[in-house]
Amino acid sequence: RSPQECSPGRVAPGRGATQCSSCLAGTFAQMAAQPCVSASPGSYVPEDEAVEEVSCNPGTFSSGGASECTLCGLGFVGEYAPNDGSTTCTISDAGHWVSELGASAQTLCEPGSFSGAGAKSCDVCPAGSFAASEGAASCRLASSGSFVDADGASSQLECPAGRFSAGEGATQCSSCERGTYAENDGSTSCALASAGFYVLRDGARLERSCPAGRFSGVRSSYCTVCPPGTWSSTAAAACVAADAGSVAPIGATFEFAIDSALVVAGTGIFGPDDRAAFARAIFELLGVGGFFNYTAVTTGDVVPRVAESTVSIESCVDSPYWRKKGAPSKDCSWAAQWAPRCTVRGENKTLAQTACSCACAEGSRRRRLDDAGALATVAFTVDATYDAAPAETNVSAIRELARLEYIDDLEFALTESLVDGTLPGLDVVVDVSASLDELDATAVTTTDVVSAGDNATEPTRCAPGKFALAASTDCEDCEVGRFQPSDGQPTCFLAAVGTFVNVTGATAETPCPEGSFSGGQAASACDLCEAGSFRSVGQTSCSLASTGFHVPTRGASAEIPCPAGSIAAGAGATECTSCPRSSYQQESGQSACRLAGAGTFVNATGATGAEDCPPGTSSSDAATSCTPCAPGRFQPRPAESSCQLASAGSFVPEAGASNETVCPAGSFSSTGQSECTLCSPPTFTDKAGQASCQLAPSGTFVGTDGATSAEACPFGQFSAAAATSCEPCPVGTYTNASGAGECRLCPTPTTTTRTGALFCDACQRGHYWDTVYFERRGRAELLEEGTQCVRCCVDCDDSDGFECDEAGIRLESIPVKRNYWRATSLSTKAYECDLSAACRGGNDTRTSRMCRRGNTGALCGSCRADFALDALRNRCTKCQQSAAILLRGGTMISLVVLLMLIGVGMLIWRYGLHPSEWTKDLPALMQRGQQAFQAAKGAASALAGKIALKLRHGEHVTSQDVRPVSQRAREIGQMLRSKSSRVSSGSPRASVSDGVATSGATTIEESKSSPPGNVDDDDDDELAASWWDRHSRSIMIKLKILLSTWQIASSTQWVLPQVRFPDVFRQAQQAAELAGLDFIKISSFDCLERVHFFYRLVFTTLFPMVLIVVIYAIFALRLHLKLRKIDDIDKRAAVRASARKSLVYGVLFLVYVALPTCSSYTFRYFGCVKYDRGSGRRDLRVLLADPSIKCGARHRRWLPYPVVMIFVWPVGCTLALFVLLYRHKNALNPPVAAADVAPEVAYHPAAVEAPTSLVREELAEEQDAVRQGIVRSLIRARKLEIRDRDETLSYFAFVFEDFTCAAWLFPVFDTVRRIFLTAVLTMFFPGSISQVAIGFLGAMISHRVYSYVEPYFERSNMIVSEVAQTQLIIIYFAALVVYASTESEKKSGVFSSEAFGIVLLIIFLMTFFVACWFIVEDLVGEHNIKAISERRRQLSARKMFASLSSGFSASKTFERLSSSGRGSARSKAAPPQTTTTTTT
Repeated sequence: RSPQECSPGRVAPGRGATQCSSCLAGTFAQMAAQPCVSASPGSYVPEDEAVEEVSCNPGTFSSGGASECTLCGLGFVGEYAPNDGSTTCTISDAGHWVSELGASAQTLCEPGSFSGAGAKSCDVCPAGSFAASEGAASCRLASSGSFVDADGASSQLECPAGRFSAGEGATQCSSCERGTYAENDGSTSCALASAGFYVLRDGARLERSCPAGRFSGVRSSYCTVCPPGTWSSTAAAACVAADAGSVAPIGATFEFAIDSALVVAGTGIFGPDDRAAFARAIFELLGVGGFFNYTAVTTGDVVPRVAESTVSIESCVDSPYWRKKGAPSKDCSWAAQWAPRCTVRGENKTLAQTACSCACAEGSRRRRLDDAGALATVAFTVDATYDAAPAETNVSAIRELARLEYIDDLEFALTESLVDGTLPGLDVVVDVSASLDELDATAVTTTDVVSAGDNATEPTRCAPGKFALAASTDCEDCEVGRFQPSDGQPTCFLAAVGTFVNVTGATAETPCPEGSFSGGQAASACDLCEAGSFRSVGQTSCSLASTGFHVPTRGASAEIPCPAGSIAAGAGATECTSCPRSSYQQESGQSACRLAGAGTFVNATGATGAEDCPPGTSSSDAATSCTPCAPGRFQPRPAESSCQLASAGSFVPEAGASNETVCPAGSFSSTGQSECTLCSPPTFTDKAGQASCQLAPSGTFVGTDGATSAEACPFGQFSAAAATSCEPCPVGTYTNASGAGECRLCPTPTTTTRTGALFCDACQRGHYWDTVYFERRGRAELLEEGTQCVRCCVDCDDSDGFECDEAGIRLESIPVKRNYWRATSLSTKAYECDLSAACRGGNDTRTSRMCRRGNTGALCGSCRADFALDALRNRCTKCQQSAAILLRGGTMISLVVLLMLIGVGMLIWRYGLHPSEWTKDLPALMQRGQQAFQAAKGAASALAGKIALKLRHGEHVTSQDVRPVSQRAREIGQMLRSKSSRVSSGSPRASVSDGVATSGATTIEESKSSPPGNVDDDDDDELAASWWDRHSRSIMIKLKILLSTWQIASSTQWVLPQVRFPDVFRQAQQAAELAGLDFIKISSFDCLERVHFFYRLVFTTLFPMVLIVVIYAIFALRLHLKLRKIDDIDKRAAVRASARKSLVYGVLFLVYVALPTCSSYTFRYFGCVKYDRGSGRRDLRVLLADPSIKCGARHRRWLPYPVVMIFVWPVGCTLALFVLLYRHKNALNPPVAAADVAPEVAYHPAAVEAPTSLVREELAEEQDAVRQGIVRSLIRARKLEIRDRDETLSYFAFVFEDFTCAAWLFPVFDTVRRIFLTAVLTMFFPGSISQVAIGFLGAMISHRVYSYVEPYFERSNMIVSEVAQTQLIIIYFAALVVYASTESEKKSGVFSSEAFGIVLLIIFLMTFFVACWFIVEDLVGEHNIKAISERRRQLSARKMFASLSSGFSASKTFERLSSSGRGSARSKAAPPQTTTTTTT
């Protein structure tokens, strides 16, 4: 049969359909045989099989194909739909609100509230702002001169007179300070009281003029009485001096008793104590008077009274027209809330208590006084003093003035100071209105008048503020603008710029107050700054208001910023200009307005901000309104400059739309379409709003046939297009998004440690992962920007001491190289350890794991308990038993040195402190030993021969055979004992040690062999006797050079800790520290008692002092015992002098040795080092000399001690040495003339026969040069002889005995050099190469100075010094090279090898070898013979001079010149005759 049409509301599902299906809800078929159509936007179809659509009601909307309409307002913004069939909801406008769901209209915000676009409620304007009308989009700030003191205000209130507000948004007004006032309501600033006027209290409305005889400056709070000799008229800014020849009268001082009374409530508590408290309260209310001073208040009688009302409450009617001036909202009800308000004047200048009598009487008198108690009148008397001006002589007028001023003061106090009518500190309520009415009857009694002085005319010295010219009879006051601070002066000084003097006879100038200025000198008053300018403290003139600021009044002390919405384009503005339409300014104090940006508009002047265009509109720059979007376009966001085209997959049916409608799933549309097209099979769309149908893209997969959507790959996996599954990202790649089509390669040097990574979380080999940086910045960059943290990977080569041999190493587990240390697991730096094998390395930063057993602290540089530092081995070693402690290397050396010191002490006890005394018996002892040896050798040979002969013949050896040998031994013993006694009693050396010089010689002295050489002169005995003295002095000088060199060379280990010398050289440096008496450092006393740096500092700096005291005690005891055996006075004096010399010599030697070590220890206190702790924490600061001590509070508590020791050792010793040498400079370098040492050699040129004058001139020059050289040598010898014989210098000969007389100040340079290189160098750029370079420069300068000065008089000592200086230069140069070398060279190069250390060790011992060579040469070599001969020639100057001068005869010189072949004429000349020179 023929096909049938489906009825309306039904549709055939497809071809070959056997029945019709109903149209589903949201679709309808209006006619038969028509397909089902989706409900259009703004309509809905609620049921199946519908034949028409229904329009949405107001307050609802639909976007098309809907089965029901959606209520407006379901989101976070206020929306409404005013009409039927709405396709979208309209956002509420600014100044409106919509709070209900399904609203069809928006509501205006009430006055005092505001809202923005899309608000669901209105916000209350905060205090300081208001909204005057309905529908406000924002609140206006209270303008300058006004305030808003509560939230939700609809208007602003003007500040009353006497108060002001300077800027916008004030919540209350500020009272004008004393000296300023505000005459009108709504003031933005307070005016300064003019000169001649005053303002007594805060909150004043007017200024008052000064009466005659008084004056005031700008901003004065009271008027000052003109000083004697001056006067003034009313409102005077300055007092004028009396005319010449006249003396102005002096004003009087008046005392008043002012009788007063107050009506109060609460009289039931008025006992004696209450009355006293009442008097104190009244006195505090009155405060400090202006024209007169209140001195006391005494309470009188208390008279009870009936609390009657002068107004009939029942019949009176308050005026409905009274309003507070400047605040029309405040009426009679406001005035009744507090009694003092009833004294306020209204707009018509009527008092509130007059116009509002009912409210004031009811609110103040009845409600408050009746509740407080019975009324009473309290009488009291106020005592005051008044300093009258000279013109004020009318006592009645003064009394009336005092009464009026007192009434004004008390009225002000009662109306301004009372809180709810209650006196401060008392439960007493004052009836203000009644009390003020009765104040008119106040009585003022003058109790006394005190004269201010007389008119004396006697000539007196002009007082300060006055002057007199020559021949004047009267003193004149300094004029206005001038002052004089001193008395008896002829002129006055001009007041400087910025100050003024407004009185005559002034003693000082007064700075102009703020807001005023004086343009030049001698100003008598300060002028107010004009409007548009101001002056603050510290300025000398008025400054124009800056751009963006204004000054509306004269006398301003500060500029006022223009409020938001206004500007001041130029400087010196008196008012601000409002910003025009299309512009705004949201900040105060600006000079230009900002144009409204694109997407915003400004439609009013004085705007403080631009309003955003609502969704569905747009605007360009500087717009005054917004333009709706054209059809086919939309704009979902506010504040946009243009509208967007409907995107593909969406459509926009109407103009002015704020959003686009998305095509549902299964459909698509191109750009600008008004309806969507259904997709045709077999494609699919996975979501709504598609422009076309497509296959599953890369990064997604479809696992089944007929899918309507493609599923995205999860994080860490990827897929290509049309994939059936996703694969994890391989190692080294990552993906941090779902639906990834491929994995990203990690940027070098980052990587991953597993497959399927979301981000690169590890580093490649040679790097480590900085966890701290990742947590601080890397994670945020990864989450916010998707950037991989490349900076999290740190190159291990940038951090010495780290090992990164594997990938994936993190900061907290990074392995540390052996002999390196780091503070925490988050430290980014590793530090090389100072002690050998102290740091284990590894990735565990705990001290027990990082440090070797026995080490602890920073750099593992401290020893644990039961461990001690072995300085020679440079490591912490286990403490053994007490006996084993003594066998440790450093301790053994310390004990050996200690035993040596004990031996030296024994020598001191026996012979004295000077080393020459120790060897005085050495020649005799050697002679006795040689004789005893020869005798014993002869006896033994005879015995051996006799025994051998008997044994050969077979005979027995008996005791008789041995008896002769025993007898010979006894004879030798007797000989030795007799010779020993003679040596000790008769030796010249023994007598010298006892302080007495004798001329006798003993057998041993006679038998002593003379020094080698052929010496036959009379001086040979003297030379032989002084040979040992000279020998010991030479050894001592070389020892001093060696000690100072070793002290400086060994100090580099703590002065330059950044330099790592080889271990063999460092061990030598440790051992050499004995040269500075640093026993604690190289010994193991830590095993006995823990000794930290502070104790070592105290021991090192005090030990030499204690040792000096011990030496002094030994000498004192020895001298006492020796003097007991001597009766001769001369001998006793000689013994004392000898002992004193020896004591001073020993003390100076001890100070010389200890000075560098003590100085170094004091400066090492300041050597703190920092170690990185990572993670932004504060660095670990420890003491370099003792890592167990932190540089904190404990370290700072010890600061005074090293400071004192610096002044004791390096500074004090150096200054003492300089003063000592300078005081004896003439004795150390005695003046010696040429005539004192050698006679003049007279040459007679006429007696010399020479062929030419040229030959004669050359002969004369050579003879003069020889003579000058001889004279210089004799002068040096003579100076040494004079210095050596000077007994005043013998006490401190140790200081200068090394040097020549010309180098008398050189010991100071040597001391400064040693202190600088061993101690002071630590303060110059510690730890840097600059410090090493400065040390190298110091060594070079020292070498140059020694080479130039040549301070030593013996050549051998000079050579040893040259070697020592060269040794120091080489060591500092080696330190510079080692520090500047690369890390690889330090660890495995030539500078870390044992060979380099041996070379440095040889250089270190070079001075020692050279010194020993010269000492041995002095003992056994030919050098000794030459020295004795040289000394003998010095003692025989005349003989030497004659022999030298006789060798230069004219004949020999002429023959030498003639034989040189100078021309044939000379060779042919006759030989000259020889002429012998004569000596006078």
